[in-house]
Amino acid sequence: PLCRTSVPPFRVAGRLVLPSLNRIQHGAETFQLEPRVMLVFLHLASRPGEVFSREDLFETVWPDSVVCEEALTRTISELRRVFRDDPKSSRVIETIRGVGYRLVAPLEACGDIHTDTGASDRPDEVPRPSDGASARILRATRSKPRSRIVGIGIAAGAALAGCVALALAVLPRPEPRGTWRVRPLTSYPGPEYSPAISPDGSMVAFSWRGEHPDAEASLDLYVLCVDDGTPVRVTTDPGPDLYPAWSPDGTSIAYAEGQGRAFRLCTVSVLGGPVRSLCTVDAAVAGLDWSPDGKTIAYAAHDDSTSGYRIHLLSLESGQSRSLAVPHEPGDSDVSPSFSPDGRTIGFVRTRSLHDEEVVLFTPESGETRRLHGGRSRVSGLDWLSDSVLLLSSADIVDYDLWKVDLRTGKRSRFDLTGRPAIEPSLAADGRRLVYGELTYDCHIWDIAIDDSGRAHPSATPLIASTRMDLNPVPSPDGRSIAFLSDRTGSTELWVADAGGGNERRLTRNLGSYLASPCWSPDGSRLAVSAMIEGTLRIVLVDAASETVTPLPASAGHAQTMAWTASGDWIYYRVQTEDGWMVCRRHPGDGPEQRVSDQGYTVLDELSDGRLLCRKDGDPALWTLDGASGRAEILVPGSIARDWFSVALAAGGLYVLRREAGESRLERFDFASATSESLGVVPLDSGFLRVSSDGSRLLYDCTTDFGLDLMVADLAEPDRAS
Repeated sequence: PLCRTSVPPFRVAGRLVLPSLNRIQHGAETFQLEPRVMLVFLHLASRPGEVFSREDLFETVWPDSVVCEEALTRTISELRRVFRDDPKSSRVIETIRGVGYRLVAPLEACGDIHTDTGASDRPDEVPRPSDGASARILRATRSKPRSRIVGIGIAAGAALAGCVALALAVLPRPEPRGTWRVRPLTSYPGPEYSPAISPDGSMVAFSWRGEHPDAEASLDLYVLCVDDGTPVRVTTDPGPDLYPAWSPDGTSIAYAEGQGRAFRLCTVSVLGGPVRSLCTVDAAVAGLDWSPDGKTIAYAAHDDSTSGYRIHLLSLESGQSRSLAVPHEPGDSDVSPSFSPDGRTIGFVRTRSLHDEEVVLFTPESGETRRLHGGRSRVSGLDWLSDSVLLLSSADIVDYDLWKVDLRTGKRSRFDLTGRPAIEPSLAADGRRLVYGELTYDCHIWDIAIDDSGRAHPSATPLIASTRMDLNPVPSPDGRSIAFLSDRTGSTELWVADAGGGNERRLTRNLGSYLASPCWSPDGSRLAVSAMIEGTLRIVLVDAASETVTPLPASAGHAQTMAWTASGDWIYYRVQTEDGWMVCRRHPGDGPEQRVSDQGYTVLDELSDGRLLCRKDGDPALWTLDGASGRAEILVPGSIARDWFSVALAAGGLYVLRREAGESRLERFDFASATSESLGVVPLDSGFLRVSSDGSRLLYDCTTDFGLDLMVADLAEPDRAS
């Protein structure tokens, strides 16, 4: 990363720039910038008036990531918002069409300025210039004619730009890289699954229900020419056709055809025609791949003796299958096999639970096993850039991202292509073209009124809705406001609305690439939220009135907000470590992080007696956890809570969402009697549930639409490992 601490404070267009704090001030206004936004501005300020190409800015500010051009566009837009700079008549940052950007405003030195790095809920006062050269510059700026001001400003700006340039020059220069250009490949009705790009990158095979999908329609294989756009169906089997894999010469496609509880492995010509049956597997199949030499099919099949999936190799010459002797633990399932380009190594996804998956590499010749991307995450597909570089889709904390992993160094870098969840990557043989699935959701916030008799009355229309994702509603302690997350501006931000859903107001701007788990302080003045900053999920405090943002000190790993105690003294959160999740707490002001438990608990809320209501990874029961001693006890046995997928604390009990017989049923569970009362049915895809402080109202988010479309990304200069 670029070094900001060696750049002194300076002024541009009447605003004070504090690089070490990622902050820009204008009078009483304080703008807290995302670190990379500040780095872009510092790079422009290193040589005012000079045009910087977009490629240069990408290489300098995003050296460890491959990002789409929209990331830089959003960064420039944020800087213009801070400076109130009109792009049509720029006075600060000018766009040079087809090239890049330049800083056109002069820089003014500030001298020595004391900046308070401690947490504060009020904006810092604008420091006054110190005596000496900087003060004389500012006095001249106020009293001399314009020509004199310009001359002094240029001299001071040149000296300051030299400081900025020096701070940038000592950093290592990254190697040139190509730019991914992303465009939609499909936008058909219904989702398109399991994309597989042909070796030459000209065609894509995928599973789809066709132009008029319904519940009875079967998934068939379709082939689409990337530059044509007309899908051609190549299979018409009555069962689902899944997991297409291209032959090395690009003439045939292998796939798995569902036949009840069994699957048949088949091949078909890319032009369609007769289907060749390879073998029948008397179990479910979860992924397959074709070896580079064309002689072997690797597939994952369910093994009833171990209740998990195992990787098998099918010889196309003999028709015989054998299971790979991969070491594993009880409960492991190995799925989604993928051959390395030289065919010596097979990568696959090892699954233990929904949120505990990892990538494993196995070399059959030597029997060597290597855990590559370890645990406590979700993985949805992988492919190979080269024999030493892997591309995978992983969701460590929030949504799925594409990651490049260098097997020689273990270094990971994220592919930030569109900002939307990306799964099932598939690369052409030369690495110049990538196809993947982009997940889209239409999620709104709804409410449920609870009448005096305890019956539930779900709303007929959403309380808060947009054309993007609106989720995680959290009512304020006084019941007058609702905090929620939304990506309606293009990035996930923290918002607040009136209790009736009106007067929506954004509280954060480019705070991080992801936000999650907002919770109110007990006095309703602030919110704690988890924000992905510089690749790490951190706890951030946001003032609901002033919108001031204060990050808490970083933890050892990803930190996920969970609960704010009623006293306001503690914020509880989870921290991800190599050994799993641990519960920690910290004062919302200063103070060290305290470890509470390392048993994988998720804190849901605080009970009236001060104990914490928790769930434990892999355990359906509800627990109580003492924040001071770390002692845990079962509150609701797993036999009762097994089907509870969302709970919200209420007086004397819980509101529960439980799935049963294709319905999502709302219930109220009473702690004293340990019994549940049914309150009615709510939409099946409802999820996150919260109750108002007076218990008369429930808020939940509900996904009303789901989409999985294919995207294609072309790389002008292939970014392949040698």
